[in-house]
Amino acid sequence: MGCCVSLNGIIRGCDNSIGGIRRAWATCDDEAGKPTITNDMITAIPDPEAWSEYEFRKQTGSVTQTGSRDDATGSQYWNIEIVLQFSKQETEKRLEINAIALSDSRWIIEDNNGRYWYFGHFYPVTIADGATAETGTAFDDFNGYNITLTTVSDVLAYEVSEKAMEDFLK
Repeated sequence: MGCCVSLNGIIRGCDNSIGGIRRAWATCDDEAGKPTITNDMITAIPDPEAWSEYEFRKQTGSVTQTGSRDDATGSQYWNIEIVLQFSKQETEKRLEINAIALSDSRWIIEDNNGRYWYFGHFYPVTIADGATAETGTAFDDFNGYNITLTTVSDVLAYEVSEKAMEDFLK
């Protein structure tokens, strides 16, 4: 006999959907308490003062959540990658990239549809191999930092409610 969770279906929407991410916030894993989850959504984020904001140029950031399942072991989880690009190499950015690389963190990502997603609830977000600092060669080449952050989760990322983000951004 198979295993099945109740399915409800998904209706095709007619609204616009834009790719990419707009902004990000991070905190060290031990600096802010765990968020409140109600009805499978983040409804409160403790200690907004413990979070730092990260801005970057449009069309230079993304999040990918890839599901993995092994029927032999009974495991199912999501591999999550957050990719961010910061233009122009300079000391302030270099120091922050180094701090991110040394930290176990949690992240909130605002996508280009105005929705907010929480990463690092179950396991901390860490920097992946392959982060780069580049000068480029030609005048119009990229100069800056590319970082990839990773984590795993039992579930797809939790969405953060509008009210929780309003309180967070005050």
